[in-house]
Amino acid sequence: MSGEDVDPEKAESLACDCLVEYFRHPAESTRSDVARLAELTSSIKVALERGETPEKHNIEEARFYIRQVEKRLDEVTALFGWNPWDTGATWSELTDEQQAEIEERDRQRLGDDIDPETGIKEECE
Repeated sequence: MSGEDVDPEKAESLACDCLVEYFRHPAESTRSDVARLAELTSSIKVALERGETPEKHNIEEARFYIRQVEKRLDEVTALFGWNPWDTGATWSELTDEQQAEIEERDRQRLGDDIDPETGIKEECE
């Protein structure tokens, strides 16, 4: 199947459906990434409240699901064509192209008063 055979609307709909499953609230699903993260962080919280040491594997697994949720958020960002900077990504997470897009947008928004070295708007005297 070539890329020409793919219906963009159908592909977007399928991607959205898949992402919905990953983001399901724990009350709706015990298998979603969000539900697993909530379950693991809850067990860590309970151990701490009891004065116990949390299980290392719970922390390891929770970190895994945090990364999974971040990955899914990146997929939503890409699905709608947004620059990750606009959805909370850090500067170091952006590609050179994405950084250039933000810098150009800032130049257009703030005019020529931006110092190219610092990216800070220069004050008029």
